[in-house]
Amino acid sequence: MNQLVGTNQQITTPYVCGLNDKTVSVINYLLLALRVSVKNIVREAVEEALDERASDIMDDDRTLTARELCERWNISPNTLRNWEIDGKIAPLPLKGRKKIYSMKDVLAAEAEGYIKNIA
Repeated sequence: MNQLVGTNQQITTPYVCGLNDKTVSVINYLLLALRVSVKNIVREAVEEALDERASDIMDDDRTLTARELCERWNISPNTLRNWEIDGKIAPLPLKGRKKIYSMKDVLAAEAEGYIKNIA
């Protein structure tokens, strides 16, 4: 049976749809190169995401404004206010109208699974 799909499959019969040995070899080489490229792209994306997460953890003393937090979580300011009322996140106590949030609290909320749509 001749298959072109799958993780490690190759064209095994030399005359698939009238293809000669050289063409089959080229196709197999291209499939292998594509697999390697996709693996590298995925690996780089995962490493980048892990690096960002690690830097967040290292920056526990960092703070975020309400706008930055809304952007991070891809939510509206009204949703953020509702989550404050629900106790999912609390701003640091400050005088004035500006709200800031500690990175430690943000990461804790994310770890608790409250936030499902992190940007």
